[in-house]
Amino acid sequence: MTQLGDVCNFKEWKLAEVCDRLSSGKVIRSSELTGNGAYPVIGGNGERGRTETYNFDGECAVVGRQGANCGNTRFFKGKAYMTEHAVVVQGNEKVNTRYLAALLSTMHLGQLSAQSAQPGLSVKTLAKQTVTLPPRGVQDRAAILLTTFDDSIYNLNQTNGYLLEMMDARCKKSVFGNERDCALNAVCSYVGDKTSALNAESSTYVSTESLIASKGGRQLAASLPKSGKVTVYKAGDTLVSNIRPYFKKIWFADMDGTCSTDVLVFRAKNPSYKSLLFFTLYNDDFFAHLVAGSKGTKMPRGDKNQAMHYGIPTFDESLKQLASQANHVLALVSSNSHQAKALAELRDALLPKLMSGEIAVSKVELPTQANSHLCD
Repeated sequence: MTQLGDVCNFKEWKLAEVCDRLSSGKVIRSSELTGNGAYPVIGGNGERGRTETYNFDGECAVVGRQGANCGNTRFFKGKAYMTEHAVVVQGNEKVNTRYLAALLSTMHLGQLSAQSAQPGLSVKTLAKQTVTLPPRGVQDRAAILLTTFDDSIYNLNQTNGYLLEMMDARCKKSVFGNERDCALNAVCSYVGDKTSALNAESSTYVSTESLIASKGGRQLAASLPKSGKVTVYKAGDTLVSNIRPYFKKIWFADMDGTCSTDVLVFRAKNPSYKSLLFFTLYNDDFFAHLVAGSKGTKMPRGDKNQAMHYGIPTFDESLKQLASQANHVLALVSSNSHQAKALAELRDALLPKLMSGEIAVSKVELPTQANSHLCD
């Protein structure tokens, strides 16, 4: 089969023929989900929490089995707990697993789900799908190119994590080293009760699940609800998830948008201290205060009124320089997040051409990866 880029022989296989593993994960109890567990819990829609045990270690493609993101495919590397809503796909010697994950992501697998109120995708159906593969060497080079994008995105997100943690430590020392002589309601307003009917499908929407990526991490895409009410937030607000298992998820809004009514929205009364407000709420002490008394219920929620009485130091001139530093850190975090998003969009736009052979990977100068057989 002659391609516009590489000239190579593509071969068709059933997915089951090129996999060492093609199966779903296992059920996990909600009581086993934690905010800061050692391992991510991967479901059909991505990470849904953390836990202290894992049932997978390695590289795989993860295909969502149910829900709105049924058929959505992502590449995963590392240790995780894979749930029953995630299909784990690991290639054999015929296929590079990173390449396979990219290929499956272009195949619109969601169309295979049963036409029902709750879309589902069976492992048996997946196993019968035809995949068209170039020689392994071409797959390996394409995988290196994709990994270059992945690594850049990962590094930007890791940098954000380091920036947030360092600023958090700085604020803990400078802010909470002072006397807690006022309550949260003295420096911010709670705007979570001011809801309006959803009427703009183009609006940015944040759900509790979309805050799950990491504490303080970048916002993820979330599906807009078909009906009901949402909370309108503004750039500079701090958003906090308020429902189990998504406690301890917090995000600083760098644009206007809407969010689920299960997301609490806090707005600094003095805009100069908006970033300092974020870091004031970015600690375990605040979340412990928020959820105190919520245990034992089927779907525990924090007490927003109690949250507003959380003790903090007065935001005054003594904290002005710290507030300026916090503003700078969150501006860098926002810039890095937008760069990561742009790289992800570029990678995804290139995927169809890469999978078809239109992009000649044999002519692309790839980065050297030490100790990798893919560079041979």
